[in-house]
Amino acid sequence: MSTYEITAELLDAQMKLEEESVNNGVDAAKKKHLATVQNEEQSKTQYGMTILRLATAKVAEAIQQVVVESKLAGRGRRGAYIPYLEEIKDKEGKPDFFTTAWLALSAVIDGLSKARPQDQVAVDIGTRINNEAWMRVYKESKAKEYERTLKTIKERTDQRGKDVIAKLMARRNGVDRAWPETVRGQVGHVLIDLLEPMGLFTIERRNVSAGNNPNFLIATEDFNKRMDAANAEVFLATPQYMPTIIPPKPWTAFDDGGYWSGYFDLPFVIKSDGRVVKDYDLTNIYDAINLIQETPWRVNTDVLTVLDACLDDPLKRPFKGLPALNKKQQQEMPSGLTEEERVNWKREQRNEWKEDGRQGSKRGQMFKVRSIAHKFKDHERIFFPHRLDYRGRAYAIPMYLNPQGDSLTKSLLRFADTKPITNEVAAGYLAMHGANEYGLDKKPMDERIAWAFDEIENIRMVVADPLGEGFQFWQDADKPWTFLAWAYDWVGFMNQGYGYESHTGVAFDGACNGIQHYSAALLDPEGAKQVNLVPSTSKDHPADIYMAVAKASERLLRVLLCLEGPANATVASFCKEQVTAWEKTKTDEEGNPLPPMDWKLMAGKWLQLGVSRDVAKRPTMTTQYGGKATSQREYIQEKLKDPEGLFRISANLDGRFRAATFLQPIMNQAIADAVPAARRAMTYLQDMCRLVTASGKTPFWVTPDGFPVAQRYMIGKGVEIKTTLRGKQRVLTLREDTNKVDRMGHADGIAPNWVHSLDATALRTTTIMAHNNGVTHFAMIHDSFGTHAADAATLLTCTKEAFIKLYTDNDPLADFHARHIGLIDPKVVEKSKKKITPELPQKGDLHTGELLDLSGIRDSEYFFA
Repeated sequence: MSTYEITAELLDAQMKLEEESVNNGVDAAKKKHLATVQNEEQSKTQYGMTILRLATAKVAEAIQQVVVESKLAGRGRRGAYIPYLEEIKDKEGKPDFFTTAWLALSAVIDGLSKARPQDQVAVDIGTRINNEAWMRVYKESKAKEYERTLKTIKERTDQRGKDVIAKLMARRNGVDRAWPETVRGQVGHVLIDLLEPMGLFTIERRNVSAGNNPNFLIATEDFNKRMDAANAEVFLATPQYMPTIIPPKPWTAFDDGGYWSGYFDLPFVIKSDGRVVKDYDLTNIYDAINLIQETPWRVNTDVLTVLDACLDDPLKRPFKGLPALNKKQQQEMPSGLTEEERVNWKREQRNEWKEDGRQGSKRGQMFKVRSIAHKFKDHERIFFPHRLDYRGRAYAIPMYLNPQGDSLTKSLLRFADTKPITNEVAAGYLAMHGANEYGLDKKPMDERIAWAFDEIENIRMVVADPLGEGFQFWQDADKPWTFLAWAYDWVGFMNQGYGYESHTGVAFDGACNGIQHYSAALLDPEGAKQVNLVPSTSKDHPADIYMAVAKASERLLRVLLCLEGPANATVASFCKEQVTAWEKTKTDEEGNPLPPMDWKLMAGKWLQLGVSRDVAKRPTMTTQYGGKATSQREYIQEKLKDPEGLFRISANLDGRFRAATFLQPIMNQAIADAVPAARRAMTYLQDMCRLVTASGKTPFWVTPDGFPVAQRYMIGKGVEIKTTLRGKQRVLTLREDTNKVDRMGHADGIAPNWVHSLDATALRTTTIMAHNNGVTHFAMIHDSFGTHAADAATLLTCTKEAFIKLYTDNDPLADFHARHIGLIDPKVVEKSKKKITPELPQKGDLHTGELLDLSGIRDSEYFFA
């Protein structure tokens, strides 16, 4: 553990930093709250949402009672407007009083942001109810037009703008259900009368001008006190965590560690049942996380200087790895366009605005990262407290700038301490890291190392003139910013030679690490070949599962095209089953009609284009974590490049949605064929989880190094409101969950959670083993392990040994089975679809019985590389 001397002066400075974190959080929360109040959206504050959660159901009952009494006793005062309270209908055509109550309450709470005339608030209430009733009729009568309307207003952030555009489009499509303002006002007054006894507001007459003395809604003193108290609690609960300038407080207990001042209520494990975790001895877990968080870092001022220059670039060039620096400007539609051209122009503009919104969010993130880097650039050593999520995965606590960020963020940090490169092995690992960041991570190791030496003149140019002659070379890198950071270190080594003091964190990444864990757990030799658990047999090239899946997908496409002739029976049967599903795809993602699909023509087009590695990468990567068909289709569509327009359906429809929908099940089968054990393990975990949760229990297991993992997906008690224009709102009558298990949530989560708990175990055991063998600095991110080039060989050896030990000394899947098999109710099994209790998946190759020899990992050059 750390031997760093903490002086009284440093400790005092650290305490001031932690106090500043609290104050910054308070300031940011107050600013957000002020904007909410100024926008008259106080219903979105903590206390506003609390009122909605607790009172909506009671107000709904009161509205229903008023309606019933009006029908029984005659209309009475304002009785002519009571029927309008029934205008919002549910799916069964019955009055939806709950939504009416929610809209009325939220309008009143928003109106209390500042004193407003009662008539204005009344019209606002009536308008919100009218809009909702109107849009539900629109949705029911013109479903396709309604969906297009939602897509049009989706990117707008102002509610009033959404309302205006939606009503305009509804009118254009022949649906006009607007109420006169007098009706909206009177409906609002009926509801204000109903809400007044709640004590949220009083009604006071005020003299505005001569002869003008309207009633105002004024928040009560009690309302304001409760609002202020709730806001103060929120303000203090949102500190902006920063790096520390002394080693973080070592974790010694569930709620003791990370920061020193005691200002923060920080549990060691987030999103967990602390009572369960506290029952276990976490000494080994604390030790591993303390080692990671005690690694000293410092800001890489070389890269920070380049970043500053880029942001002030007089040429306004786009920089790879940075968000667009300028906000998109509103454009006028060109005149003289045909109707088809108008549709295309609007679609392009909509897509550009979506991307501009994403870029804006990234810009904000980048400027915050840069600001924190400048704040800490003069400190010789900074540290990043860590803690775990409920699966055991380690995360840095400080926001924005930390070693687990994107390429730019990581490039702004370097190890504070250096270690000398004294031999060819260490130099090779430093060279490898640069080649990996440039995009050569699938090349043989010797080629990567040679590339770094061969390209030294270009790399020197990058360091000497990063925005001039060296600009294009580093901008062509896959990860330009981490490559740039490496370039400074590599040039230093090449200039000085052995003895050079290096500060770069050399990283080793697992090869599709989730599938590595599944293949090891079931000793699957086939999956092991795909993810480098065994030495490569392809001329020293690393196995590339993404390319393998792409090629396997093409093989299945060829099978599909020769269904009438000889073909593997299983594959042919599978392909035939998909035809029906494909032919049901009659609309694209925007609801536009599609012509019938010629699936043989579609298969031929995919073969003509070729299934690329890029297209296969994310569907394969996410499969190991339970990726769904919808997300796989989206990933395929995102990466599909169709320059020749092979899949284009019409001038308005590029056909990429249908092409991706077609390929997804084929690629999913290709993945299952490539890594059969991973699919068997995931299916087993999901089947077990469904039966366990159907029996009223929830999954729980303990990792081999002693970390307890408890899945807790429970169904919250309450009613979900889905308004047409104001989005989905979950109004909970009680804050806590019910005792009812969310079975679908558990089944969806079990496969990724189980494998993440094991990659977290591997990270912790590797850290401790490496520390015991002399490694002192750690850059650890789930399935990416890093340290100095001088210690890289030791870290890599420990990574291999820890992984081998994880599956030779333990059988995590068998342990999971033993913990859960007794929780399953036999009656649940009888009622289940498969009507059998899952058995542990068979280990090894199902056809030959061959078992993977895990010791082969020691000789695999590309296991982590």
